[in-house]
Amino acid sequence: MNRWEIGGTITAVLDGTEGQRMLDNLTIDNSGHIILQEDPGNQSYNARMWQYNIQTDEIKPIGQHLPSKFISGNNTDDFLTQDEESSGIIDVQEILGSGMFLLADQAHYSIPGEVVEGGQLLTMYNPSTDKSNPEIEIYGNNKNIIINDVTPSIDDNTDFGPLKMGVTLSKTFQINNTGLGYLNITEMNIVGADAGDFVIENKPNLPLTINGNASQNLTITFKPTKIGTRNAKLVLRNTDFNEQQFTFQIAGEGLMSTSTNDSKLNVDQFQFTPNPFNQYLNLNFKLNSHELISCNIQDINGKLIKTPFTNKHFQAGNNLEIINTSTLAPGMYIIELISGNTKYQFKLAKVF
Repeated sequence: MNRWEIGGTITAVLDGTEGQRMLDNLTIDNSGHIILQEDPGNQSYNARMWQYNIQTDEIKPIGQHLPSKFISGNNTDDFLTQDEESSGIIDVQEILGSGMFLLADQAHYSIPGEVVEGGQLLTMYNPSTDKSNPEIEIYGNNKNIIINDVTPSIDDNTDFGPLKMGVTLSKTFQINNTGLGYLNITEMNIVGADAGDFVIENKPNLPLTINGNASQNLTITFKPTKIGTRNAKLVLRNTDFNEQQFTFQIAGEGLMSTSTNDSKLNVDQFQFTPNPFNQYLNLNFKLNSHELISCNIQDINGKLIKTPFTNKHFQAGNNLEIINTSTLAPGMYIIELISGNTKYQFKLAKVF
């Protein structure tokens, strides 16, 4: 309800006939399990703890006090009191591990000294919570990115490399949920000094839910507005209990814009082997500096047949790109390489 003064509708999920008695304290985990604690108040009834599952509308007992100590007549030598209760349960998974809770158990029998009455501080392991936890992992270029990573790298797509001002480059990251429970992404933002140079493409509506053992792709586009190193940070707030704010640094370099005819490439630098080719075509070339290159394969009439790569980042020095041509029919083809606004075309043949 946004305005309490005009009222609203509250749905009762428990009507009191399910078996629970005198519920006194509760907590909830990230997966929608509500832990309920009873305080029957000095009755012969043995106090228990219950779990209510929001998703399934199921309630079940998950713990009780030891009958020999808290039900009169079971064992006279072991009996303490019938006035027992558990209370104050809290989720401590971030401290003690998955599925762990901390609670107080009150046994209202007198003892000497300042404590006055019996009781214990207990840890409790709840397997339902443990097995329902999500687990976030993020990959770039099939490389695992660790949480709070501050060292951008071309290897895992966090370093976009050098790019001329006004030119865009997109890189894709994969958000994996390797746990069994639902992973909810509640915040997805790029922050930092140069955050404006990085954009999340087709940003999903939040909260975004990723099922257990499922994944979601995330594409970030870099478009430098100034010369020099550009730094930012991706922030993902989520329901992984010990990685609730997953962040990592991203970076790129802005280069001076040049004329449309400017290119660091020379036609003599490209070598295609073998020619004629069959299942694969090797492209060898040498660059004096970083470049973004695209490749198209056309038939002899100029019709686009295949795009092996688009705006792929290549390092300075010797490069080898292996192009899979197994799906091409035998015949003549035009291999087109594009760098900025400059295009190069080569005529090659495929044989059986």
